Amino acid sequence: MFLVSDKTPDRGDSPEKLKAIAAWATGMGPNKAILEKTPDIVSWAHAAKLTVTPWTFRASQPGKSASVRDEMAYLLFTLGVDELFTDNPDLFPRTK
Repeated sequence: MFLVSDKTPDRGDSPEKLKAIAAWATGMGPNKAILEKTPDIVSWAHAAKLTVTPWTFRASQPGKSASVRDEMAYLLFTLGVDELFTDNPDLFPRTK
């Protein structure tokens, strides 16, 4: 798993970079803010046969969503991430 933040060089923000990462990793873990800016990373990573596991979801920091549950649901059910890291498993969405 390749953990990625805004400060990571060559963080996989293009299909070509993700194909290069797939040569040595099986998945990527982008900071959730990266996916807010570039949601296409999920489909690009999947095309490169990489899993996508964003981090870290907290009730106190729901990003642009109304709640952390809504934020996690959007990434899971709309963008199609494979899994995610959360500090609030009790708020994990079970269905759409």
